[in-house]
Amino acid sequence: MKCVLYILIPLMLFGCRPEQSRLVQELAATESELSELPNIKLDTFVPTLGYISEGKKSKSSVEHITVTFPEPKHIDTVVLIPAYKLNDQNAYTVNRFPLRFKIEAQIEDGELIQIADHTQSDFPAPGIAPVVFSSCDERPVKDLTLTVTKRSRGFAEDYLFLLNELLVFSDEENVALNAAVSCETTRYTAPESTRFDPTYLVDGYTYFPPYEPAPIPPYTQFIVGEEEIHILFDLGKVQTLDEARLYPNDLMVNFSHIHSAGIGFPMEIELQISPTPSFEDATPIVIAQSDRPINMSSSPLRKKFSPATGRYVKIRLGNGRLEPGVDTVLLSLSEIELLHNGENRLSGIPLQSEKPLVTPNVISPTVLTDGYSIYGKIVPEKQWLLQLARRAELEKKRAALLLEKETLYNRQKKELRILIFSLPLLALSFLIFLLGNRYLHRKKVQAVRERIADDLHDEVGAALTGIANASELLTEIYSATSPKEKQLLSGITQNARSTAEELHALIRFLEHKTIDSNLIEQFNLALNHMLSGMTVKTDFTAEAPFNALPPIQKWDLLLFFKEALNNIVKHADADAVEVSTQKRGKSLQLQIRDNGIGLPENIKPEHLINRAKTLRAKIDITSPETGGTRITCTLPWKKYVVPPSGGLYRSAK
Repeated sequence: MKCVLYILIPLMLFGCRPEQSRLVQELAATESELSELPNIKLDTFVPTLGYISEGKKSKSSVEHITVTFPEPKHIDTVVLIPAYKLNDQNAYTVNRFPLRFKIEAQIEDGELIQIADHTQSDFPAPGIAPVVFSSCDERPVKDLTLTVTKRSRGFAEDYLFLLNELLVFSDEENVALNAAVSCETTRYTAPESTRFDPTYLVDGYTYFPPYEPAPIPPYTQFIVGEEEIHILFDLGKVQTLDEARLYPNDLMVNFSHIHSAGIGFPMEIELQISPTPSFEDATPIVIAQSDRPINMSSSPLRKKFSPATGRYVKIRLGNGRLEPGVDTVLLSLSEIELLHNGENRLSGIPLQSEKPLVTPNVISPTVLTDGYSIYGKIVPEKQWLLQLARRAELEKKRAALLLEKETLYNRQKKELRILIFSLPLLALSFLIFLLGNRYLHRKKVQAVRERIADDLHDEVGAALTGIANASELLTEIYSATSPKEKQLLSGITQNARSTAEELHALIRFLEHKTIDSNLIEQFNLALNHMLSGMTVKTDFTAEAPFNALPPIQKWDLLLFFKEALNNIVKHADADAVEVSTQKRGKSLQLQIRDNGIGLPENIKPEHLINRAKTLRAKIDITSPETGGTRITCTLPWKKYVVPPSGGLYRSAK
């Protein structure tokens, strides 16, 4: 039972230690990785909201949306950007993301590659983050189809779904940008709707423009006070371009106001790429041509065009967005990127102009190609979206770990509470077990003692009685011829009878039956038997405590007493002995003193010391100046009483 307690209590208190250690390590690793990832921040001024389906009466209505790429390419990553809305707690939440869907890509021979299949159960709520799917198939695909098989509840009794953007990456290139989109139904279309249209699903405007926050001086951006300008770039060698990205400026970035973002952003953008600086044979590529403001957010304008090859690039910018209520003419940008297969070919190349620019501040030649927007450092789009998706995944993991940690903590508190309330019961159980074990032990010891007593009675007692009877018979049939013979025969008979009587008394002492278990009486018998002819003085003032000792202790103490008397008879050469018993506080003291020759060379008897160890007692053997030897045995004492049944001794209350 004691061992059980030693095991049970630590297990209840610390049984979850390995689990706690695992949680701490996982939380630390999660926090460390999160610290290296960008924070998720929505661009709530995103110019277009994406695609909205037509409402259906059945939530299981199937709908297909297919994006056909300009040319077949292998794809490795598909990203869905959910639409968002403000909830009742004024926090952004996912707005009608498809509940069940699958994504398939079609290679040139018509075979379908399955990228994701969530048609058997509802897709987990994605949260505020991009939803990323991967593909390991290296074969070129010509189109990609999103099949929605279960919708969310929409307006009134309708079921519908929304998506902000669909991006399909082939390495670093978003091959879905400005690609052809076909769908079966849609609620709104452009130009009537400036928010939703199938083409807005791949127009490049997302809630997550790829900026890593960095301090940018607000007056070092490209700002000119003209209605139209032409800027030139020398790529240094002939290159192929197929995509343009233009990043808006923010004249009051500290306020992040819709009427400050995008002021001066050109509504007319035309690009020419030529192998020579003359641009005589270059065909203009229209990037933007609009009568209304194109960009009033932090998101860049992305435009895909047919691949064009050349070394020199001319960009015409015109008709900058005016600030409401202000007639000042401005053209302003914070960065221009020209790309091929998703890689920027314009990085660090200085701009040139056909004529001097009217600028309110000094503009660096690389201000439009330094890799920084007014909103921060520009990050490759695929890398940015994957990092945001990873952050969302880790934040979910952290929340689950914290919940697990809280659950574990509550469980430990409950177990500790149970343990605290169970301690008295456990202590009582342990005490009962201890007492029961002690009872059984003493019962076994008593059984052994009684068996020894029986054996002594049957064997030694019978032998002594036989000797006494034989000596008496010998006396009757044999006439002693001398007084010495008569004395010897009489001595044999008397010693045999006396020893048999003492043995009988000893047997009853071993069996501790009532008065015959009196230790002091046994002391007296031993004194009378062993110190015949000596002067004996006794002072048994603590008779009751000595007689109340447990039987086994009384037996060991009696052996100690007889051993001491035997030493006196054999070695002390004494004629007077004093014996006393006393109770001193929580100990009992037995003292034996003789007037003999003392300890030879102060050598203490080892057998008495060993007897004292058996008793767990302290022994002091000295030779006083007055002569003789004094033996003091001090043993601990508890108050014991004898049960009326004559059974085992127990502590008194």
